Amino acid sequence: YHGYDESLALDVAVKILPLPMSERDGQFAERFRREARISAHINHPNVVRTLHVDEQDDLIYLVMDYIDGQTARALVDAKGPLMLPLALQILGDATRGLQAAHAHGIVHRDVKPDNILVAKDGRVLLSDPIRPSRLNPAIPADLEVIALKALQKEIPRRYPTAREFANDLGQYLKGEAISARRETWWEKGRRWLLRR
Repeated sequence: YHGYDESLALDVAVKILPLPMSERDGQFAERFRREARISAHINHPNVVRTLHVDEQDDLIYLVMDYIDGQTARALVDAKGPLMLPLALQILGDATRGLQAAHAHGIVHRDVKPDNILVAKDGRVLLSDPIRPSRLNPAIPADLEVIALKALQKEIPRRYPTAREFANDLGQYLKGEAISARRETWWEKGRRWLLRR
């Protein structure tokens, strides 16, 4: 929905989650808020900003930047196949948005023309970056750690072999400790500083 945030004095987009709170498991709302907080820290010109998350009348909603434009799908539907330079610009900007999401540990599992916004001023923004637990809130933390390690952008941060990936899955299924683990705040900070 298109709205106006009086406290911020700007146009916003409001996205309401499809199921009311009463139909979700008890931990869903907290997971969703945590995801929104993580997403709100992505400050990149090719990612739609999440401004805040809230709930009212048993519904959870996100407030994001309003992008005056259309989805890449709507652009193609209206104009037909895009000229190669425009298509490559859209693809390049979308991948830069994906890279920014990956840097925050967020995996976008639904990259498609409907989630790529093309603003009237020519900006291209990726919407709806999420973590695996947002796809299915029942995903346990260790399983999410395994998935995120397998999907790391930087090769040295992935599982070195398919065998090690399979071993962690096996360990998880047996209820044993996995080799993958979440980065500590110290490791994240060090990696960030080394990239500078």
